[in-house]
Amino acid sequence: MNDQLHFILTDYSDNKLLQLLIKSLPHGSIADNILLSFHTKEKERRLKEFFDEISKGNTTLNEQDILNDDFLHKYYITLNAVVQSKRTEKIQYFAHLLLNSKSDLINEDYDSYEDFIKVLDDLSFQEFYILKTIVEIETINEISFPRKSIGHYKTLIQKISSDLSISENEAESLIVRLNRTGLIILNKGNVYKQEVHNYVITTELFHKLKKLVLL
Repeated sequence: MNDQLHFILTDYSDNKLLQLLIKSLPHGSIADNILLSFHTKEKERRLKEFFDEISKGNTTLNEQDILNDDFLHKYYITLNAVVQSKRTEKIQYFAHLLLNSKSDLINEDYDSYEDFIKVLDDLSFQEFYILKTIVEIETINEISFPRKSIGHYKTLIQKISSDLSISENEAESLIVRLNRTGLIILNKGNVYKQEVHNYVITTELFHKLKKLVLL
């Protein structure tokens, strides 16, 4: 472990799990090299927020898990994403994802942990907001997976437009952009097929991520 990380080690002297996680960073690792590239104060903030969230979470991880090569790989790529993330909210989501890295929701034959990291890392603040708004609309209208269609597309657009102080056209463009993540599917009405109803479909990947990171 790099000596610069001792600043945070003392904060969790009573937490054996966190002590082991912090100590498991070997000198010269990819994660360690990335840490060194950041200004100390900013690095401290991001790491502190990450480990604070780890300390508050519930997990089935134990010492044997942490010393496992597969877990260490997941830990390092998560930490790499953390130190490159400015927003506290996203850092907390990364912590939740790592805590749930043993979840049955992550089927290693189909769902790579790295894929969840990439999707989460790629989401912007506005896209997080849209996903939360979709969840809110689903809850209000008692729409649950796998009944996925949100038939309140206009309501969604208007709320995004109002809350973010942007035009409805801009709101629609944000949803189109979010479509790339695989978390939603946007159906645009096709005038040639006489389809006039637009709707958003949340995918299985979205519902897995929602549970894994406590979205």
